[in-house]
Amino acid sequence: MLTWDAISSGFFLGMVKFLFSAAYLETFYPELSLIQIYLITVSGALTAFNLTYWLADFFMTRAKLRKLKAIRKGKLKKKKAFTRLNKFIVKVKMSKFGLVILSTLGVMFMSIPVGGIVLAKFYGERKWAYLLATTTILTVGLLLAIFDEQMIELFRKS
Repeated sequence: MLTWDAISSGFFLGMVKFLFSAAYLETFYPELSLIQIYLITVSGALTAFNLTYWLADFFMTRAKLRKLKAIRKGKLKKKKAFTRLNKFIVKVKMSKFGLVILSTLGVMFMSIPVGGIVLAKFYGERKWAYLLATTTILTVGLLLAIFDEQMIELFRKS
């Protein structure tokens, strides 16, 4: 039976930890069907991605202003601009397949909100980036729902 508890927890977990949301629903709400799990988790992921992708300029400007204020007040030291992660992301961006890598793997493994902001920052002017990331979320959501259902069934049998 579909409950508001299952919907809200799966939706919000899909917004933040998309890779684990289907497994969570499969484990704690076994009465949900594959389609219900897919729709709940993907709707959360797409909501978070769209919010962060389309509002990325606002978030980046706001973070920069807050950081500058804190540095001026002496509450924060200026950090290194070129960390290992930043260098790696820029290398990926400059590579031949940077758009594909950040649109697919970046959105999945950096988390949906962070991936949406990074994608908008580097490839916001390209329509393919948004389309590719959205398609990735829809496809991976289905694959995760199917895979997690199969894995949970194996664990229940043993």
